Amino acid sequence: MERRDREEMRDAEESRRGELRGKIKERERQIDEALDLALDYYGRPFAYHGKMKPLRRAGRAKRRDHTTSNVMVRQQLEAMPVFRPWFVSVVTAFQLAALVTSCALGGFAAIGLEPVSKRSDWISTFEGSDKIVYYESLNIWIGPAMSFLVGAGALFPPCMRDDVHVDIAFARLDYDASAPLGCCELARHNVAGTTTQKECEETSNGLAAWKAGVVCGERKSGSNAVAHVIRPCCLGMGVQCRALTVEHCAYVGGIFQHDGPEHCSQVNCLSPVCGMGGLTSDPDSPYRPAKANQWWRFFTSLFLQSGVSVGMLLLSMQFVFGWHVERLAGALRVGLLYVLCGVGGNLFAALVSPDVPQAGPGGAIFGLLAVVAQELTQAWQLIDRPWLEVVKLSAAALLLLTAGTLPHIDNVAHLSGFVIGVVCSAIFLPYITFNQWNAAWKRGIVYISVPLLLIVFTLAFAIFYSVPMSVCVACWPINCVPYTPRMCNATLRQGFYRVERSYLGGGAESF
Repeated sequence: MERRDREEMRDAEESRRGELRGKIKERERQIDEALDLALDYYGRPFAYHGKMKPLRRAGRAKRRDHTTSNVMVRQQLEAMPVFRPWFVSVVTAFQLAALVTSCALGGFAAIGLEPVSKRSDWISTFEGSDKIVYYESLNIWIGPAMSFLVGAGALFPPCMRDDVHVDIAFARLDYDASAPLGCCELARHNVAGTTTQKECEETSNGLAAWKAGVVCGERKSGSNAVAHVIRPCCLGMGVQCRALTVEHCAYVGGIFQHDGPEHCSQVNCLSPVCGMGGLTSDPDSPYRPAKANQWWRFFTSLFLQSGVSVGMLLLSMQFVFGWHVERLAGALRVGLLYVLCGVGGNLFAALVSPDVPQAGPGGAIFGLLAVVAQELTQAWQLIDRPWLEVVKLSAAALLLLTAGTLPHIDNVAHLSGFVIGVVCSAIFLPYITFNQWNAAWKRGIVYISVPLLLIVFTLAFAIFYSVPMSVCVACWPINCVPYTPRMCNATLRQGFYRVERSYLGGGAESF
């Protein structure tokens, strides 16, 4: 009897031990599943495209042994929500639509690294018929001319503030407001245009007749036999104005004034270049804008692309990195980060290159790269092969930085967006803590990052609107590497021409 009791007690004990071992194994399986899914989520951001299930559900049995006992990490991973990446999807779709629309409406500029000149046939001018040597506006990225992108909403400081460089250019025009206007007629060439008496003598070499007190468009019938074909033509990015024929103006990519004012001193050339409602002219100096304040370009510039090739590169990287980050952080936080990095990147690029238009979300994409890099550093202990992910991330950044050494893509915007992204990721990114000291350290970083971000943006906007900035010569080696001798010549790239006059002894005049 006693022996039977001992056997029953032993069997019961074995049964209890078996149940306990089963519970322990089941708990270990659940931990393994949670950690494996965390490894997929953190460790392979480039390759993991499956549907994210809650961390409490099944996954493959793989883990790093030194994290299995960390209850704090497991609890944070299990509590972390998963978001739908609708913000990145919608923004990318809008940017793709904007790219197609801009190419359809603006056409395609000449493609090439170095500006190439083309020579026209004889074109009618005040002096007769001239040959025009013109350097076309280039876009290596297979897209519209930069002047079209400015009109579509690219960040261009002269359209957004009182620009010192534009003021200097206007001052050099030296229009004499007191000089009366009249009609300058060169009957032998059948051309006429509204000028001052001094301009008529200079442009026609004294061969034209100047009629005081009446502009060419208001001549009475019987005294308008000479064709009024010379009118103002706006050239380049909005400051230059020349009295040209419509053929001459079209050949050099200018904006011809078919109607309205007849003299350059009456034409605000910056208004049609900026577009988007234009700029109101100064009543005292009609050729100057009264106030440039198109602040919305900080945001519209993020939806434009310099061309098809770079647009597809940027949007594909934006979708890959943005998809991953938004699943982790959600649309609201990613939206704030995207706007801050994109606007901040283009803002800092405009500070160092105030005469160069900025278009594209390069700064925002580098902000997303900064978040992925921050996440990689934070979750290093959970990643299976962290150095492999470092190589992938570095390769993506290097590719974009290499593109930034070519025209129309700005590495200052890229680097600024990355730095802002590092600060923003500390504020917006959900973080994992491994102990109480680590949690306090990360909270301290957040407390420092918020005022730092506010101070940086406040100073940057104050400088942009209040401090005259010159081109940063030291920044050009990272912004435009001269792979060919004239590749980084902004004057030639934005459209430059010269007039060859063989009948004046081989002389030439450049504009």
